[in-house]
Amino acid sequence: MFVLDADSGEKVLVSVNPATERDLAATQDWQTNWTTSFAENLPNKVALHHAKNRELLELMSYELDSRSLAVEVIYLESARHSNVNLLHAEGGNKRYIGIVKALFAYAVQISMDAGFDGVVFFGLKPAICWITISVNSAHGR
Repeated sequence: MFVLDADSGEKVLVSVNPATERDLAATQDWQTNWTTSFAENLPNKVALHHAKNRELLELMSYELDSRSLAVEVIYLESARHSNVNLLHAEGGNKRYIGIVKALFAYAVQISMDAGFDGVVFFGLKPAICWITISVNSAHGR
């Protein structure tokens, strides 16, 4: 799995692992502080890291929804250096491109592993927006 370096366009290998206390603590200047009671109660928190230097790129929380036979992405947020909302307010440029896509691809794999055929949905606030990702589109076919 990879994202793109925004300056060079080069592929950057990434890895997804369970989020650690250190990952959560690194969010003090993010849009959402992942050490708050809200974030502490989120299930299945995973972190996307730069594979070589372990730089934290994004956090995601998801849940297996066996009633809907899907993975629900509950919340996700890119690190400050690539968060569109924060960068828009500050006038900065993203460091990496494709971070959200990488974690959605991970969610599709979790759905496949759970026997849910790659179905993923994401609830957006204030309205609920159902996004279904087919296995073929997730693999670029």
